[in-house]
Amino acid sequence: MKPYTLNLFSFVLILTTLTNCNQDQYEATELGNFDISPDSKTIVFSYYKEGKSSIYRSDIDGYNVRLLVENDDSSFINPSFSPKGDRIMFVAHKMGDLSGLLSILDIQKRQRQSFLIGSGILTEAIFLSEDKVIFCSAKEYSKGSPVASKDVHSFDLYYLKLQKKIITKVTDLNSYGINRLAKLDSSKILMRINGNEAESGIYCLSLDKSNKLNKITPRNDPRMGSFLYYDPSYHSETHSIAFIAPYELYTMDVDSLMAKLIYRSNGSIIQNVKFANESSVFFLEADEKDIIFKFNIQGKILTKIPIVIPEKL
Repeated sequence: MKPYTLNLFSFVLILTTLTNCNQDQYEATELGNFDISPDSKTIVFSYYKEGKSSIYRSDIDGYNVRLLVENDDSSFINPSFSPKGDRIMFVAHKMGDLSGLLSILDIQKRQRQSFLIGSGILTEAIFLSEDKVIFCSAKEYSKGSPVASKDVHSFDLYYLKLQKKIITKVTDLNSYGINRLAKLDSSKILMRINGNEAESGIYCLSLDKSNKLNKITPRNDPRMGSFLYYDPSYHSETHSIAFIAPYELYTMDVDSLMAKLIYRSNGSIIQNVKFANESSVFFLEADEKDIIFKFNIQGKILTKIPIVIPEKL
């Protein structure tokens, strides 16, 4: 069976655009990945236009959209907040260059710092602390099979200490795919690993010397296949994980590993789930253009948050 891959559309779109000489064919606009601030008051997101992506922020209800980083000769993707919420980190890819830079923006000061992370293809990163980040880097951009489209492969994880600018390799997985990094605590992260059915799923990586990697499968396994679970997001106060299976959104207590279905879409793939607080999760649906969904877990209320980019900012 071929490797099972989910949620790499945004990054593959960027790579396709970067390596295609006819830029005029990419005219569509598209809401990219987003993150929720630690105080649950702000959304930061990427937005694609003509094959390039800029970074914006808005209030938690989608109002007051502001441009943070505008694309010029680069695309900016996969934004994430720092623990204090005063900085965002994102990946910058210049046209014609697949390697990418890791960029950090001080939101109030509008000061930006960039880090060259080596010869690999940088895809995403998250803060572990105010001075330490972990990022995904791939070695290849190629076809996984003769009939497949080009994609990024051979992934591993790396630390970056921001003040000292020291990069350390964390894993030696050479994985077919790694994405959707999420901090569990100071010593563990969650992520999705893509491969064949036996390999694919949600994993927890210990960030101590052991680098122990455990696959997280719900004890009740509601979809009867751990390869179907992706996009983990952790909420520390409730010690629970939100995650997705195609068309369905679940929460799961970390201790009991019992999963509970909280929402099922009307035939649209769910993506990019984020906890905002103990009662609300945010996510995207593939068939809904420029909409972020908010689901109230306790009241089971679904709210659509339209994202409207003003012509002039």
